[in-house]
Formats: sequence, structure tokens, C-alpha cells
Amino acid sequence: MVTDDETGDPVEDALVELDGQQQYTNELGETAFVQMLPGTYDYSITKSDYYDQSGSVEVVDEDVTVNISLAPIIFYDITFVVTDETSGDPIEDALVDLGGVQQYTNESGNTTFAQYLPGTYYYTITKDGYFVVSGEVQVIDEHVTLDVILVTDGASALEFDGVDDYVQTTFTGIFENNPRSIMAWIYLDETPGSTMCISDYGLNTTGARNTFIVNGDGYLAYLAGGTNAGVTATVATVPIGVWVQVAFVFDGVNGYLYQKGEQVGEALLSGVSTPTEGENFKIGQRVSGGSIPFSGKIDAVSVWDAALSAEEVIDFSCLSDPAQYENLLAYYDFNEAGGTTLTDLAGGNDGTLMNMDEDDWVPSDVCVDEGYNIKFVVTEEDGTTPIENAEVDLDGMIKYTDANGEAVYYYNSPDTYSYAISKANYDDETGTVEVVDDDVTVDVSLISNVTYYAVTFVVTDADVPLENALVDFGGVQQFTDASGQTTFSDVLPETYSYNVSKDGYYSEAGEVEVIDQDVTVEVDLLVTGMLNKESVEVSVYPNPTDGIVHISLANDNGCKVVVNDISGRIIDTFILNSSDETIDLSGVQEGVYFLEIQMNDEVVTLPLVVK
Repeated sequence: MVTDDETGDPVEDALVELDGQQQYTNELGETAFVQMLPGTYDYSITKSDYYDQSGSVEVVDEDVTVNISLAPIIFYDITFVVTDETSGDPIEDALVDLGGVQQYTNESGNTTFAQYLPGTYYYTITKDGYFVVSGEVQVIDEHVTLDVILVTDGASALEFDGVDDYVQTTFTGIFENNPRSIMAWIYLDETPGSTMCISDYGLNTTGARNTFIVNGDGYLAYLAGGTNAGVTATVATVPIGVWVQVAFVFDGVNGYLYQKGEQVGEALLSGVSTPTEGENFKIGQRVSGGSIPFSGKIDAVSVWDAALSAEEVIDFSCLSDPAQYENLLAYYDFNEAGGTTLTDLAGGNDGTLMNMDEDDWVPSDVCVDEGYNIKFVVTEEDGTTPIENAEVDLDGMIKYTDANGEAVYYYNSPDTYSYAISKANYDDETGTVEVVDDDVTVDVSLISNVTYYAVTFVVTDADVPLENALVDFGGVQQFTDASGQTTFSDVLPETYSYNVSKDGYYSEAGEVEVIDQDVTVEVDLLVTGMLNKESVEVSVYPNPTDGIVHISLANDNGCKVVVNDISGRIIDTFILNSSDETIDLSGVQEGVYFLEIQMNDEVVTLPLVVK
């Protein structure tokens, strides 16, 4: 019997296939297969506007009834509500393309696409005087309303698809090893999976190209080809989801990379020598010899025949009057907002959009408002002592505080930004900072999360405290006081090696583990010439030795010999079965070692010099 999963009503004309036989259900939702032998049979049930069902049924020794509920296929509507960014008013006659089906919005800015199955659909919305908007809408289990805001034509940028989009200009570039600076604003939508070219010109030969890139690890880089002809950023990756001002500067000898006004890379570039012949300046793709297309947005590209200073990199990131800059050779402000030409406002060397169309022009707030600075001041809990090299992460842009505990972010548009500050042995601090219409300073105090412990050594000769015994604890040395004690403070949890020595006594070495409390180490030194308190007779010779060591015991019971270095690390272990045997240490390095001779319940430690 086949019924509707939601209503429980019988489903008529459902096709039931059982073991190759096909029948349709009647008005009661029933159909019967007769004279079936015992066995297991696969079945499937299909009906338009319902999801298919399949399974198996086992016949043993009587008739079988199989009850099946079919789930109806439900369709959903997708409604677009299109409004103006500035006024908030609805936009009439905007063309909405949903998966190839096109409709216009009504006077309320609405249009509805009916009867859509669950899935993901691509849409594009266009209207004269506005930037094109594209995206995806996902239908799951309910009707969907999508609010879309259109931005009027104005300040714009180009979005490159990472496949074959680029701009070819007529600008020839700067040649030989003459100084140059190339600057741009870039916007990465996601972490690069491979190298992406911001700009390039020249030839694909040694030292002859000028490939300005974001590499596959997300760092800025410049490549000319060959030895001493490249520089890669080492300080911070390019942040994702924000506009970032980037620059390459070459002074004729060294190359420098800048990101948001901060120098992030430097290298000797003595191999740079751009020939006069070669490909003209490109944006978004490298010269012939490979393909590393840019994926993301680019805006405000400029080229200079001078090595700009760090201050000029910041000051010249946006140019309102290109004619006033003496060394500016090319400037593309990307504010065409349409068409296939990118205008050079400085030198007239316009660019042509290649494999790009109107959809690739997108709104941009770059150089509309150059932004504000956010300065972080990170200190100890007292609020005054600066913390150097604290990591500051502002919306994915990582910087480290300087000696004053400061890290400054330039060119930040009005917005709310998330930050996280971390430093080893301190609790992390997170928060948000709001930029409205002025520079912002954020004061952050980090709280230490480290607990320190004390390790105290008590050094004696039997029960008599030994003063001025030298205790080497993890490389730090202190002498015991009149009570035979010395304490090492501010010790972190870890395992440490120690060595205790004093003239006239055998040294004692070992390890102490600090976990979660103070530790006291009791050390009983043995007077030179006395092997232990019971005067056990052991003879070790020669000492110093060149490797072969004789060990003579007063008894025939044998012993275990453990060889330790001065840090307490076990070098070798020997089992001696008689009163007079030798051990071979010719394979160890020269130095001082300690023989720990274990006889029944007695332990004797003797120094040994291997030469």
C-alpha cells in the first residue's frame, strides 16, 4: 500500500516494480503481486511529484503487505527585493537573471521566481546607473527572500577572476637598474592557493621582468628572475577580505616591499636589469612565459621613476591631482565604472581590459576616504611597561609590537574591526575597535599566565651542611650558604639537569623535575678517598684514562656500573660478574664522567676523566 507521507492519503498510479515486474497502484494506493515464491525481492516505487522509494521484502511462508509512504516534492519561491544604497528606495525595472531565467522588478523593487526545487542558484542583477551585483542563493526547505542593495556608479575597481582577466597598457616601464616604485591597492577574497600577479612588464629572461605578486603562501614578493633579483615579504601575509595598499620600491641596489605603509621585506637586487625591449605594463597577469592571473580586486595603480621613501609610500597611495607629482609616470585610478578602457591619468598610456566585461567593474571605497590609523599600545599588567614582539591580529592582518609596545595599522575605513593580541606566557586579549572619523589608539594590558616555582638544594656531608658547594642548575650557578642551602627562584615547569661540586668531595649530578610545586633536592657529597660511609673498597684505574678502565672490587659478587656525563645523562651501562674486570669507554668523547657503581644496597659514585 502506497500513501502520501504528509496527508496519509492513498497514492494512485504509483509505479511499483518488484523483481522486474511492474504494476500501478489503484485508487486505494494498492497493488498485489501474486504467486511469489519464498525469497527476498527488491522493489522500487516512483510517482511524479514524489521522491522515489526503494527497498526489499522477504517472503517466507505467508502473504506479505508492504506499507510505503512517499514524500511529496515541495517547490519553493525565490523573491528578490532590490533597493538603492543611498536612499533605500525600491528600484523598479532592475533586471534579475536567476539561472538563465530573467524577470524585472516591479514598482516595489520586487520580483518572485516560483516553483524552485532545493538547490543553489546563481543570480545577476543589472540596472542602468548602478553597479552590477552577482551572487548565489540557496534554497533548502522554505521560501527565500533576498534583499539586494544596488550602488550607484562612482568610485570603482576591477575584479579579476583568477583565470584569464588582465589589463594590457601601453606603458613601456622603467629600464636597466634605474630606481622605480610600483604601488596598488588590492583586495583578496580568500587565501591564495597559488601565486597571483598584481603587475608586470619586461621579458621572461634573467633579471628582465618586474613581476609584483602575492605568492601561494599569501606574502608579497617581487621577481625579476635569476640571482639577487627577488625579494619576498617576511613580516606578515596579505590580509583577506579588506583593501590593502601594497608597494614595491627599488633604489637601484636594494628592493623593498610595503604593506599598509609598513615595510615587510627587503633584499639586495643587484641582478635587476630591465631591457628596453619587452612587453608593456600589465595589471593582473605576468609577462609571457607563464600564467599567474590575479584573483580579487585591484584599484589605484601607480608607477614612479624614483625610489619612494616609507613616508611617500603612505602619502602617495591616493592621488587627487596626478599632474603635481614630478616622478609619477603612470596612474590608473580605476574610476571608469564601466567600459573596456583603463585610463592613465599621468602619462596617457591607457590600458585595455582583456577577457573582462561590465560585470567586472565593482564599487570601491579606496581613495574615497583614505582611512584612519589604529594604534595598539600593549603593556604589562601595570599599564606602563611595554611588551615587545606581542602578536597583534587585526582582522587577519598580523603585526608585532615594537620596543615601545606599539603596532600601527594604516588606511582603515570607518568600520568595526576585531583584534586578538597574544604573547607567550601571557593570556590572550581579544576585542573590537570602532573607527568612525578619526585615528584610534587601543591600550591593551596583558596578564602573565605563568606560575614560577623554587628549587632548593640542601647539600651535606652526612648530616653536616656544606657551605660554598657550587650548584649548577640548568646552566645557572650558585653557592650554598652556611646551612648548606641555595634556592633557584622563578623556575618554570620543566626537567633540569644539575651538578653539585666542592673541593675535597666527589661531584654529584642528576635531574630534577619541576611540575606544579616547589622542589627540594637533598644532596649528600662524599669526601674524596672515601667511597661511601661504610668504606666499601673499590679501585678504578687508570684515571685519567684513554678508554680502557679497570674496576677492582673487594668481593666477588660483581656489580652494575652506570656511566653518566656531567649533566647526569646516562652514557652506558655495564654488568660486572667478578671482582676484577674492565670496561671500554674508548668510544666516548673526552671529558669528565661519573661512574655510578651499584653493589647490593650500596651505591658508589666516582669521577673519571677520559682523555
